[in-house]
Amino acid sequence: SCPPLSAIPNGNINGGKQRTHGSHAIFSCNAGYQQIGSSLALCNDGTWSEKLPKCLAICRPIPSIKNGKVIGKGRLHIEGDKISFTCNPNYMLEGEEAIRCTSTGQWNASEPVCKLQVQTPSTTISTTSTTAQATTQVQIPSTTISTTSATTKTTTQVQIPSTTISTTSAEIATQAQPKNCPDIPKIRKAVVNGSGVIPGSKRTFSCYNHWELSGSSETTCLNNGQWSKPLPTCKLT
Repeated sequence: SCPPLSAIPNGNINGGKQRTHGSHAIFSCNAGYQQIGSSLALCNDGTWSEKLPKCLAICRPIPSIKNGKVIGKGRLHIEGDKISFTCNPNYMLEGEEAIRCTSTGQWNASEPVCKLQVQTPSTTISTTSTTAQATTQVQIPSTTISTTSATTKTTTQVQIPSTTISTTSAEIATQAQPKNCPDIPKIRKAVVNGSGVIPGSKRTFSCYNHWELSGSSETTCLNNGQWSKPLPTCKLT
């Protein structure tokens, strides 16, 4: 006789109780389960001709997802099966890329969704700067003063009969800012009175006895950083 048949999880066995030579057993699965294996086994010389089948849970079909594709569709999905998903161009997958059918007949995760990618258009800001130029003319009898201002350079022209003076903005800036004068060097046999080297400072000069001053006895520091008079000298009388 053949050995007794054990129960099939989520399945049924009809027959097979006699287990004598030539007897048979019929196998089937419960609803919601897929049978993997033979449906019939014969007892032959103390051995069953087939092994017991397996009954695996069936998961619900997922034929498609919106704006995407299901890879592995088109067949029955049973316990252990996997399916994967991809999205159409310009769509992004949100959720699991692949899910698996479990022994409970449920997928281990919900199917994902494909969401449209929001693309912010790039913005280019172009700025064009314009340099304005103004010309002002002031007329005085027999004299015309023309001033032209620009962003990087200013030119001033003063016209006097048969004379033109052209001054750049750099020179004007230099003239507009007072400069200190250099220190007065020591003058042989001379006495220097006064102090300071800023514009407006004054120095006076005198000579020792028997020495005579040659040159100006006074000089003033000008805004251009120069003394108004050359330095004098002392000569022996």
